[in-house]
Amino acid sequence: MSENISRDKLLVVSDSAVYRESDGTYSAFEPVVRELEALCDIFDEIIWLGSVTKTRKLAMAVPRNKKIKIVPLPATTRSTSFFNKLYILLNYPVFVFRILKHISKAKYIHSRAPSHPAMIAIAFSLFDRKRRYWHKYAGNWAEVNPPLGYRWQRSMLKKAHYNNIKVTVNGLWGDKNHVYAFENPCLYESERVAAAQNAALKDYSGELTMIYVGTIEYPHKGILQILDAIEMGLLPEQIKTFYIVGNGVLKSVIEERIAKIKTLKIELLGHMNRAQLDEYYRKSHIIILPTVASEGFPKVIAEGAAYGCIPAVTGISALSQYIKDEENGVIIKSQLPEDISNALHRLVKNPRIKEISNNAVEMGKKFTYEYYTRRIDKEIFLEVDSIVK
Repeated sequence: MSENISRDKLLVVSDSAVYRESDGTYSAFEPVVRELEALCDIFDEIIWLGSVTKTRKLAMAVPRNKKIKIVPLPATTRSTSFFNKLYILLNYPVFVFRILKHISKAKYIHSRAPSHPAMIAIAFSLFDRKRRYWHKYAGNWAEVNPPLGYRWQRSMLKKAHYNNIKVTVNGLWGDKNHVYAFENPCLYESERVAAAQNAALKDYSGELTMIYVGTIEYPHKGILQILDAIEMGLLPEQIKTFYIVGNGVLKSVIEERIAKIKTLKIELLGHMNRAQLDEYYRKSHIIILPTVASEGFPKVIAEGAAYGCIPAVTGISALSQYIKDEENGVIIKSQLPEDISNALHRLVKNPRIKEISNNAVEMGKKFTYEYYTRRIDKEIFLEVDSIVK
């Protein structure tokens, strides 16, 4: 933290799932917990508004830093059903009241968009010149036809040309002034070093293991298309094991398909916490994500790459800015099984495959919490403090 700046409180407005434990404490999605814990180096207190859930997932954790206080908001989901939309609409007055109540008591506000709570914070910031706002847009900043809610929030953020508002996005899109390109952090420097040591020992000359990490709720993530390629016998014969980490409504469908596949070992592992997931990164050689979803840069790609897992990804959004074909990963042209197969064959047959893995590990240096926190402190908060009196 900059020595000449003292910041007492940060308000975080998000739809991150939070769960009330039996002892009254709240747990939340672990990647976000880790990110906010890193920001505790800048702030004395963090009030985190999150979306309450009745189901505790394994990938949730109670914040270890006592500076973080979680406050529940009404539940939100990504479901597009009529009843879910009606439930969210009816709860909007609650969202507005609770969010503005906390904003009125804060000097620094951080929203995590796109989300319903973030949309309220973004809209309020356009009229509030007293407070300092940092809006993080995690979706695809350059998407041509995003969902309506995403489009509204992106449009508001692009027009937020005020000294007290800063926006961070994944990737470089030619924006200036208030929009900054930032990497999503996922590793502490000590973790990155340990991961790199593991990667250096990996052998890519024999049997290979592939891993998918992500939701299995939506076909646009590409998991069903990967199984199509496997069932059609299109994967390189060197790939002998495939781990699927995640959960969702497609679970039963995937289980049925896996049961019929005999050509390689496939394990559907469900949700995992970070320590468990790291064990599977250590075992894997390739991390695959043929997504066409509205996202910026999935953290799991940087996590896997730090362990030497070579990214096999579609070139959407910011992914193509970090993953260079046959340099530090391989680009999948489309979700067609044939294109998934072609990318994997090119990778496996490449005599420089170990070098590609080494280059992927090198990319991980930009995704540490220490690097992220230094940039946020200097380029977002220090700058806005020097401008706004």
